Amino acid sequence: MERRCTFASLSRDFEMPAKEVRRLASECGIPIRPRGRFLTDTERDRLYDAWLALSANVDDSVNGKMFLIDTSSLLHPGAEIFLKNSSPELLRTGQKLIIPFVVVMELNKKALQNQNESLAKRAGNMLSAILSYKDMGVIAVYGDDNDGTFADNVFHKIAAMFALQRELVFITQDYELAQDLLTMLHMDSVRHRKITVYKLDTQGQLNLVSWKG
Repeated sequence: MERRCTFASLSRDFEMPAKEVRRLASECGIPIRPRGRFLTDTERDRLYDAWLALSANVDDSVNGKMFLIDTSSLLHPGAEIFLKNSSPELLRTGQKLIIPFVVVMELNKKALQNQNESLAKRAGNMLSAILSYKDMGVIAVYGDDNDGTFADNVFHKIAAMFALQRELVFITQDYELAQDLLTMLHMDSVRHRKITVYKLDTQGQLNLVSWKG
C-alpha cells in the first residue's frame, strides 16, 4: 500500500521542522490547511523536488551545481577514496553529494543477497559510509520508496526537471545511462541544458564521459 504523506511525515523525512515544511509548501503554492490533511501525489512530488533544491544548497557561491551519484559508481572500487577526497571541498562550499533514495534501496538489496559475498560486503560498507557522510553534512538522500524501482528513471526525471536552471553533474559507471543523459543535453529543443557526466577510476578520480551521438 502506498504511504500517504502529511506535513508531519515529510518533516521526519526531510529532517526539518514541520513549520519549515509548511513554509516550503506555501512557497510552492501548496495549501497548508487543514494542517493534518493528506497531500496529493502531485503535491508530495512538488515538495520533494523543492526540498531537493533546498538540500542541495545550490546558489551562486557553488556555481549553481548539483552533484549526483548512482549505484554503479558507489559500488566501484574508487568510491570510498572519492568520498574521502571530495568531502573537504563539499564541506567548504556547503554543497552536498545527492544520492536518490532508490539508490540506497539498491545498495541495501545487494548487501542482503548471498550470491556474491564480495559485492554484498562492498554494498554494506558503502551503506555505512553514506550514513557517516550524511551525518557530516556531505551527503543528502533524495526521495522515498514512491520513486519507483529503477534509479535510472529517477536520474532521467532529475535531469529533465533541473537541467534548465542548474548545472547537473552525474557520476555513473553505467555507459548507457551516461549516454542517455548526454543525449538530453544535445537535443535541439533544449540546447541550454547543462549536464556533465563523469565516471570514477580506481584512484577515486573523476573522468569525463563524452557523448557518442
